[in-house]
Amino acid sequence: MDAYFPDWLVRYEIDPGPGAYDKLAPQLRAALKTQIAMLYKLWEGANDGGRMRHLSDSAAVCLVRPKDWAMFVFAEGYASPAGLIAAVFPALAAGVERIFICRRGGSSPLHPSLSAALELLGQEYVYSLPQEQCASLLQHLAGCGQGGEGCLVCLGQDEGAGELLKQASLCGHQVCALPVAINIALDAGDNSLANLPLLSWLHPDARIAPLAEFLNAVYPDALISDNNGLCCLLPTNKPAPARLVLQPGQECFWLWPGLGPEKFNKQQYAIAGKTRRS
Repeated sequence: MDAYFPDWLVRYEIDPGPGAYDKLAPQLRAALKTQIAMLYKLWEGANDGGRMRHLSDSAAVCLVRPKDWAMFVFAEGYASPAGLIAAVFPALAAGVERIFICRRGGSSPLHPSLSAALELLGQEYVYSLPQEQCASLLQHLAGCGQGGEGCLVCLGQDEGAGELLKQASLCGHQVCALPVAINIALDAGDNSLANLPLLSWLHPDARIAPLAEFLNAVYPDALISDNNGLCCLLPTNKPAPARLVLQPGQECFWLWPGLGPEKFNKQQYAIAGKTRRS
């Protein structure tokens, strides 16, 4: 352990459930492994040990390195393995070494689907913290190191999450709030209902319905389509059926648009022998 891990934190450590992955049905195991494999392919090479980029001025360079820490927070009832994997994997791809997985409140075992996801991701620092201790850990992290930089990601946007996001933002750290209740539209013809049980397990808080039910009403977060092609992100400022389009073979894939390895990078600029951070 280093200075980023306060002595009191070990009292709140919870067993993420070793062996949880082996207890899953084969179809569920395959879904999680497929998502991780696709994320790896998407961001392969994002962490190359620090990237040096020359700016327009030959005397200026930009060094890109991972942030010093990342903290992922979710409420006790959160149970989406796909959402958690999509949140944590970008930090791993960026090369962040200190990753804190924190459930706010509760003394019950971690949800089995989350345990399996964390096992696949190799995450061991998992904690169940009261709201005040979440704030204390965040305060501790913010005070570590000489200008250490971190990122707080909250899965859910309730009052408790809002307080933490404000606290991190005031300290100058990157923040991100991810929704729990998402909308997934199905436009896969006769195959729409075939994947419904699996999709409901991956996204237990999602509204999953045929695309027609979303037209002229709620803008869907994702569209699962039977059209051939590759997974693509569509800009939200252009007419599109959804921000995330998943096509055949990608039904189990998930990522959070806008949350990639770059969120977990910090930059140092060196100009004429002087260095400044951004």
